[in-house]
Amino acid sequence: MSIRNTFWAKYQIEASDENDAASKARQISIEQSVEMPPEVVPDSSVDNIARVESLNQVDDKTWKSSILFDTKLVDEDPTQFLNVLFGNISLQPWCRLIDADPSYLGRLLKGPSFGIKGIRKSTSGRESLAQLRRYQTHRLLPG
Repeated sequence: MSIRNTFWAKYQIEASDENDAASKARQISIEQSVEMPPEVVPDSSVDNIARVESLNQVDDKTWKSSILFDTKLVDEDPTQFLNVLFGNISLQPWCRLIDADPSYLGRLLKGPSFGIKGIRKSTSGRESLAQLRRYQTHRLLPG
């Protein structure tokens, strides 16, 4: 996987020792990318399995892991991005998403395509929602 075609997510893992933490990090990478037990992943999908980039101990029972996912798992769909981040692994009590790649999220959620100038131009001559809200609030309040 090239770095340009990937995004990362960081998870906090509760584990009894380093081997347990590594096993759980691997479980996250597999579940969140191919959604099946590793022993039944077909050869054609092995390259889709996310990669555990790091595993660092925080305290006796807590670890942080950074996992690298291929962007083709998301296919530029913000909903699928959230599914990859949280998915089934979020049901595990020992796992918590703590951070995700903001640059990739920014690519998925580009915002309005007009920019602020375009929004102002398209709404010129009309009251904004904020102005209407202010008017309603003043009408309802005594005094």
